Amino acid sequence: MRFRLTSYDSHPRASIRRELIRVDMGEGQSCLFPAYSTGGLWSAGPHSWGPRYNEVLLLEAAKCLLNEGHDVVGESVGPDHRDEHYVSPFLSDGITTRGVFNSDVVVIRELESNTFCMIDMQDYPTFGRQWSASDRCLAVYMTMYEHEWVQKNTAAPHKYKPFLYFPMHPYDTELFADTYYQQLPVETATDSRLFFAGTIGDTGSYSYTYTDVNGNRRPWREVAVYLKELAPDEVVVWDRTQKLPRDAWWKIAAQHRWNLFLAGGPWCNREHELWALGCATIGFEYPRHPLLAPITPNADYAAVTAPNGTDNVGRPNNPERAAKEILRRYREVRDDRTLAIQLAKTAQTRMKTIASPKTVIRHILCECWGIGNTK
Repeated sequence: MRFRLTSYDSHPRASIRRELIRVDMGEGQSCLFPAYSTGGLWSAGPHSWGPRYNEVLLLEAAKCLLNEGHDVVGESVGPDHRDEHYVSPFLSDGITTRGVFNSDVVVIRELESNTFCMIDMQDYPTFGRQWSASDRCLAVYMTMYEHEWVQKNTAAPHKYKPFLYFPMHPYDTELFADTYYQQLPVETATDSRLFFAGTIGDTGSYSYTYTDVNGNRRPWREVAVYLKELAPDEVVVWDRTQKLPRDAWWKIAAQHRWNLFLAGGPWCNREHELWALGCATIGFEYPRHPLLAPITPNADYAAVTAPNGTDNVGRPNNPERAAKEILRRYREVRDDRTLAIQLAKTAQTRMKTIASPKTVIRHILCECWGIGNTK
């Protein structure tokens, strides 16, 4: 079979419309591909970053398909034009659809049958709403999967399946962990304060807010605001103004026995990086947003049930009560080093095995075209 692998990017790399390079995929295999690195580039000194998670998915798909004896070409495609909301209309398979080219959509197409599957990791999924109706579309794997939203907003809801999320740079995250930590960082963590670093809300010219049911503008991660007010000596909360380079943030996070993750969309790179590094985490349960390889409460992280529940993207409906519940749970586990190590180990194992790009790509290729196996 012959495959074309496409990443829909806001700023495309060398694409099929321009120039492809022959990329060495290892084991004597190569194929025409955009200008992606095939491995992690992180190093202990000045460094650049290797491929982003959408690029890693393409690379792993190419490696798997080549190993199975199939022909592969890759491409990185950007929008022809965008409106003020960065939304672009485009025509494919006879269907006009609209989508945000934000480097979070990957399509795998088998050229002989002209069938394809779509991977949509966008915070606000738009790509597959109409395009999924194509007779050639086999499946849409959606990271921010929510059953009710899918049923109401997509042309072919039966094709939608929960997908996964990853560190921003999967190869580099693993390389960093292997370089710095001979054992789980939580095993040597000395700071018992609960740590969170992320964009909370309005920060200068950067706005990260939403409108609640009463029409009020609220910080996206308002829980963190209350945590700072309620327990300034027990928590370390950094907003966007204190943002560090990714590897510097990893080093700080690794010094804390417990790290907090809060909803992004709802899944965020942050918690996946913490899990991959081997850090112990605390966070809210998000039963409305399943993943292909489930995150198990109180097995992969110390789970907190938000009082009054969460909204459709995982934000607590009552941030102040939710902050108090986070603190209660944190105080309950704060000095339990054994539990922290156990959770971190389970979460890291999940990231390296059933939730790795390599494993999930093999699952998709087997499910859609019967290629290889998922072992």
